[in-house]
Amino acid sequence: MANIRTDFEISQKQLEVDLLNQQKRNQRIVVIATIIALILIIGLAIGLFRRNKFIEKTKQLVEIEKLIVMIASASRIQISENNY
Repeated sequence: MANIRTDFEISQKQLEVDLLNQQKRNQRIVVIATIIALILIIGLAIGLFRRNKFIEKTKQLVEIEKLIVMIASASRIQISENNY
């Protein structure tokens, strides 16, 4: 009878150990998934930041080009008025 009880206690302890190992494995998976998600979010944030900077620079260049065109057309108007 004592032998059956010992076997039962050993099997219970083994189940506890297996459960703890499974919980530890699950916890490790969650930590790794969280780290990967954070890396992806940081990468996305950096990408969006760089894109926003590029758009701002492009808008500035367009504004400068508009000013150049306006100045060029204004000087053409003055030249043609002076010719008459």
